Order: sequence, then structure tokens, then C-alpha cells
Amino acid sequence: EEGGHRSDVSRRDVVSESRYVAALRLTAEIAAAEDEPGICQRLVAGLGASPLSFPSLGLYIAPPAGGEATLRAGTGGAFVATGPAASPSGDGSAAHFPLESGLDGVLVARPDRDDRFSEADVEILTTAARHAGVAIERARRLTAEQRRGDEHEALQRSAFLYDALYASLAGREGKG
Repeated sequence: EEGGHRSDVSRRDVVSESRYVAALRLTAEIAAAEDEPGICQRLVAGLGASPLSFPSLGLYIAPPAGGEATLRAGTGGAFVATGPAASPSGDGSAAHFPLESGLDGVLVARPDRDDRFSEADVEILTTAARHAGVAIERARRLTAEQRRGDEHEALQRSAFLYDALYASLAGREGKG
């Protein structure tokens, strides 16, 4: 102690702060991803990396038109590729964190110690799943808007070609 104050910070405080910073960084990385596969990969990779270090994750999402949720990204090899919303394989408990934001999807995580997640773990996984859901919805809307723009452009080209063909045919009839 120096002057009645502790000069060192506990290891738990340092670990908690580094995990908090990593979670914030992950949120920014998810938001920066431009497409759904990129969002899925960044979510799982970020949660699996140190200092967050969740060893066994599976991200299941149903297609926009409906259907069965499939594994889009995972770590730890502990999850099967298809099945109902989440189907971890093997022994051990798993927790499910919905993506929300109108998506039919879930982040499934299996703890590595004591078969339990701490409150901080639950908060990080819940928040990451929510942020991923929002980002995926944004990416899907952007993709749909780009598709509509491409379709509109194709219709304009078709209308131009139709007008040109009509004018060409009308010109021939006037000469004949």
C-alpha cells in the first residue's frame, strides 16, 4: 500500500476489463462486416479468441424465406451442421442465445469450465448475439435493396431496347 491506497489492481479486474474491451471491439467488427457470412465468421472468431475465449460455439440461422436453421459458423467441433434451431452434439450442457431482431437464429455456446457461464459470460454472449442479429438484418436489407436496384436497372435497359426497336420498326414502315 502507498499512502493508504492499493497500488496494484487485482488480476480479476484486469481480466474483466480486457474482456469488456474485447467485447466492444467485437461489436465494432460485427458492425463493420458487409455481408451475412462475414458477420457470422467475425462473431464466432471474436468470441473464440482471447481474452473472451469461448471454446465451443455454434451459430444457427434459418434462411430469410424460412426453413430449418443451419450452422453458419462454429468452433470447437462440438456442433452438428443441421437440426432444429440448435443441436449440440456430444455431452455437456449448452446455452442458447437468440439473435432476436426478427431472425430465426440462435448462438449456442458450451462452457469449458464447471458447465456454467458466469454472469459476465451470459451478458457478453447475449449482447454479441443481439448485435449479430441486428447486423445480419441490416446486411439482408442491403442485399435486397441492391437486388431491387439491379432489377430496376435491367428493366430500364429492356425498356430502352424496346423503345429503340419500336422506333426502328416504325421508321421502316414509314419508308415503305
